[in-house]
Amino acid sequence: MDCVQAAASGPIERLIVLTDTLNHIASLRRTTLFLVCAFALLFSSARADEPSKAGVPEVKQEDAEAVPKFDFAAAAAGYEISIGKDRLICEPSQIELLKWSNPVRGSPAGTVFLWHHKGAPQAACCMFAYRNPEVKGDFLVNHEFVSLSTDLIESKSNEGLVWKTTMPGIAWQEVPESPPIAKTRSARLVQMRDLASKFTGQIGKANNVREELRLLRQPIYRYPETSDRDGAIFVFAQTTDPEILLLLQTDPLATGSQWSCAFARMTMFPCWLSHREKEVWSVPSLNPKVDSDTYRTFRRVPWKAVEEK
Repeated sequence: MDCVQAAASGPIERLIVLTDTLNHIASLRRTTLFLVCAFALLFSSARADEPSKAGVPEVKQEDAEAVPKFDFAAAAAGYEISIGKDRLICEPSQIELLKWSNPVRGSPAGTVFLWHHKGAPQAACCMFAYRNPEVKGDFLVNHEFVSLSTDLIESKSNEGLVWKTTMPGIAWQEVPESPPIAKTRSARLVQMRDLASKFTGQIGKANNVREELRLLRQPIYRYPETSDRDGAIFVFAQTTDPEILLLLQTDPLATGSQWSCAFARMTMFPCWLSHREKEVWSVPSLNPKVDSDTYRTFRRVPWKAVEEK
């Protein structure tokens, strides 16, 4: 037995074992390389067959780089909003509430601003850019205003009066089947998100086709803690482009207070809003040349880019 073991561990036998081991390792490497290549091929094929998300066309890199940084904030600062017979001046929001783009409609940049009185929203403006069909490489900008007030609104700029309503922009109504008002601010935000999720929005397209809009779960505006009420604004969007505004509000200190809701358009297309599959609000399409009293679009507004520091 000892002689056999000694013979088996001789130099020739060890060379044979080493050769077999090296061949085995080389075989494993070839197999691994084959599997990696096969996986890469299958993955690239799957990606090629994958449809674009929600039918949204991809934006070419050169197009994205060609879009300037529009100074929408400076444009918003040029407007003054007042409400009611006493012309109470509304306070502008200090931030851009929602930055968006909409490749479906060829809008590479847009943002939403808001004016409030004691925390309660009174008016919103959506500013957005789109490519000039007449001049290559140029852009045009529209300012889209909507009343969120139960009072009458006046808007002024350095050019004078630019917008004046003759009727309220919204009408508050109780939210169906709403729960008792939560006692804490954080709990009320949870409630508002849950209430908003019970609504569904649609926008009209050609041939009377309705397109489902996407609810953005994060409200674009929340009433400040200094307000005597609590509330928020939610958005139903196409991509991230706001089309319908859903306003929720309550007076948490009032006896027997309930959640109230109101709705406003942010588009010229027809819109519908349903609560638990029951339609609760709708607006028709608007003539591009004749805006409604509470919705006004200023077209081809002069614009400037953000100055680089």
